Amino acid sequence: MELKIPVKEGAETKTMLKIVNCFINNLTDVELDIVSAMINKGYTTLSKNNRSGLRSSLNMDKYLFNNYVKYLKDKKVLYLNQDILTLNPNIVRLTSDNQITIILKKYGSAWWDYR
Repeated sequence: MELKIPVKEGAETKTMLKIVNCFINNLTDVELDIVSAMINKGYTTLSKNNRSGLRSSLNMDKYLFNNYVKYLKDKKVLYLNQDILTLNPNIVRLTSDNQITIILKKYGSAWWDYR
């Protein structure tokens, strides 16, 4: 079965992240906003230079933004790579195409039976 979902222009990244959100640690709407803004701006790392621009584009104050960055680190969406906060490459890869394919396979006697 193929399901086509209409998406507003400019909202593609956030929509794709919402679709796969159950697989990426159930991010909140604000966390999704931060991650999608990073991807849309082409940021794969959070540095002092791009952090303030990202924060202002999201209309967030410094302390609130830093709290959400910590939550994203706890959820392994952002991780430290040689003292640089880096966006998980699997998430970037998810949004690199204009489509997502999800394959559900039946295991055992019922689809929820993983034996």
